[in-house]
Amino acid sequence: MLIKLSAVALFVVFGLLHADPANWTPFIPPAEKTADGGTAFGIPGVLAAAGMVFFAFLGFDAMATTALEARNPQRDLPRTIIATLAISTLLYMLVGLTMTGLVNYRQLNVDAPITAALAAAGPSLAWVKSYVGIAVSIGLWAGLWAAFYAISRLIYMLAGDGWLPSVLTHLSPQSRIPVRAVVTVGVVGAVLAAFMPIALLGELISTGALLAFTVVCAAVFSLRRRQPERARPFRIPYGQAIAILGVVTSLGLIASMGGWAIVRILTWQALGIPLVLLALRRKSAGS
Repeated sequence: MLIKLSAVALFVVFGLLHADPANWTPFIPPAEKTADGGTAFGIPGVLAAAGMVFFAFLGFDAMATTALEARNPQRDLPRTIIATLAISTLLYMLVGLTMTGLVNYRQLNVDAPITAALAAAGPSLAWVKSYVGIAVSIGLWAGLWAAFYAISRLIYMLAGDGWLPSVLTHLSPQSRIPVRAVVTVGVVGAVLAAFMPIALLGELISTGALLAFTVVCAAVFSLRRRQPERARPFRIPYGQAIAILGVVTSLGLIASMGGWAIVRILTWQALGIPLVLLALRRKSAGS
């Protein structure tokens, strides 16, 4: 974590010192049609890009899967998630501002835009480029670890509730870790990474996360209406309004990603819902 944050701090501080303000004009480039009929740049392009990279925010809701391991989850988890979300969003904005200040935005459509931006700054930032490159490699592994950790705990809890085979609830006698759930997540993740294009995988993860957030926000709004007396240790002002905004913005980001993205996520749901209904039926029959 310290390596990643130090790399971000070095990139932002030294990058902004070498930034050319002319690269930020216009701050939002005018919209253009792409070769495949889509839209790049402009407000539509900004929204489409926001939806595509939404998977970068999955680590925050993943914290909720650690509730069983927190001392006071009702108090600590909401505060931690909100604080981390605010800090990380600010860092994302600063990194984007720095990249586009170092080089024209049209030169950033590469596999490693941060190092490309640093390379354009010249030899004076060569040492930052080397350090950031190492930190990014470490950060990718750290990000995967957090995602696999959260998914393995989710699978463990779903198996405990009867939604998945009970064999996944086995805990290691020594470490008390759900080893079988961890191995399952690792194998499935490796297969997906090996055979699915990274762009398609990122799109499915982002649209799936946005759809999940839509359902959660709608559920929060519904429960506030149907069960106003329910115990709520953590409250925020204008909770129902925020839930409605969450539904609208999540669906809006999905819509901005284009028709094929919508078709793919609906197809994914059409395949998944029957499996959920089958698991629910088996669970009801077992009880």
